[in-house]
This record gives sequence, structure tokens and C-alpha cells, in this order.
Amino acid sequence: MRLRTLHRRLALAAEVLAVYGRARLLLKRHGLPVALARLRSSGQGAQAPADAATLRRAIELSRATQRTLAIAPWDSRCLMQSLVLTGLLARRGVHTELLIGVRPGEGMPGPREDPFAAHAWIEYLGRPLLPSYQDAFQTLARL
Repeated sequence: MRLRTLHRRLALAAEVLAVYGRARLLLKRHGLPVALARLRSSGQGAQAPADAATLRRAIELSRATQRTLAIAPWDSRCLMQSLVLTGLLARRGVHTELLIGVRPGEGMPGPREDPFAAHAWIEYLGRPLLPSYQDAFQTLARL
């Protein structure tokens, strides 16, 4: 791996971790709506064009977010990944939607029945950037 490529990857991992710290603090202090609004407001002004190149870059950032947070020793579940990716993309002028989905439990939770579950993911131009499991979850909210 070339040194420039390694430097870019390390810089992106550091940015992911910085946005994670900010997102976690905002979520704890202010709740989801305020955290989401503040992460979105971190954009640098100009909106990125809604084109294939922007979509490719969003997918690359999604993968980097997932890889970086997967090895982190703290909460890196779907909501945190979604908030971090929202912040990263907002910094680049890319507006996304945060979706919250639910899977209602079938009766009482038991060893053979699926209990209630919730999941969060990000979409850009109607395409999920994080695993959405759309067949398993009914969309409850679009933020």
C-alpha cells in the first residue's frame, strides 16, 4: 500500500472516530432529533450534486464507517453508524435520510419466536447506504 493511500485511510478513520465522539455526546445530551440536526448542520456550504459519483463516494464512506466502527470497543450499532455517516456526508454537502424501522414481535418473545426489534439506516437518493434489511423491518420514521 502506498504511503499516500495509507495516510488517506488513517485520516478518514480519524474523522470517523471524531464524528462518532460528537454524535455520541450530542445523542446523550440532547436526544436524537437535536443530534441529527446538529450533525447535518456541519456541512461546508455547497451541496454535492445528486449524481453517480456522489453516490459512489457515499458508499465508500459507508464502508469506511462500518469498518472503522466494527473494531471500536464501544457502541457501534446501527443508530450510531447512521449518525456518524450522516455527519460525514453532511460535511461533504450530501443530504441523507435516516430511517428507523421496526419488526414487531410475534406474541411473547421465546426461544423460537422473534422478539420486537428496531433498526436504523441511512438512504441517499432512495438507496440504503448501510444495511437496511428492508424485508425484515417496516419503516416507522424517515428523518
